[in-house]
Amino acid sequence: MPVFKCFFFVFTFNWLFFSSIAFCLSNTGEDSSKKVINFCRGKTYLQPKKMDGKPPKSLSEGQIIKAEYPYALIAGKLSYIEVHQTNSKSSTIVRIGKSTALEFNSQDSFWLYQGSVLFSHRQDLSWEISSPESHFSVKGSGTWMTEKTEIGFKIILLEGKIVVVGEKNKTEMQAGDLILVTGKKGQTSQKLKIELPLLLATSKLLNNFDNYLPSHSRLVSAAHVQTLRTRKKYESMIGGVTKNRKLEIWQFGQNSVD
Repeated sequence: MPVFKCFFFVFTFNWLFFSSIAFCLSNTGEDSSKKVINFCRGKTYLQPKKMDGKPPKSLSEGQIIKAEYPYALIAGKLSYIEVHQTNSKSSTIVRIGKSTALEFNSQDSFWLYQGSVLFSHRQDLSWEISSPESHFSVKGSGTWMTEKTEIGFKIILLEGKIVVVGEKNKTEMQAGDLILVTGKKGQTSQKLKIELPLLLATSKLLNNFDNYLPSHSRLVSAAHVQTLRTRKKYESMIGGVTKNRKLEIWQFGQNSVD
């Protein structure tokens, strides 16, 4: 009987011990998260929020980021960083452009001091982006980029569907939409249309990396769809040559296409 009681006590103690560990891990919310540097070029650094007198740490490809929140990833002039951020439910590519400082406050909350950042993810996710001048949140899925401005942010959706939420309003965006976010309350502007084929050909956040984004095929498809829609809205027809050898062109105005 004493042996049985001793065994029962040890069993109970071990069960409580490992249950406590599991409970702690499940409540951190970060045990399954992982960030890996997929790509870095030029002068790129990691800077912890708590300054310990040491210089920023240089980044290297394949490096796993183990720093505690908050910390900043910094890309110098003509420098770029790509981070693959994963957890048990999602996978996100974060690209950091040249002359950019991005602070990671948590897995889905960021402080953009300067520069531009691209996010690409298939799952419906929520993000919080802030700066000294403004802030906004994003909900949805796709590939989108944001750039800090003097009064807020510029946001462009390349593919997918997202909702940009300010303090008092929200804006649903589709591929090719551009909006501005301004002021402390995150006021969103009207949507503007950009030319996706031109952006795909010229954007450094897309082209100054060794590999395509996982969403590359969807980006090409979104650009193709936009081109087709534009052709439907502005159609032109070229006729034959008249008797006086003048070329006749009939141009139709804008069609009512949804």
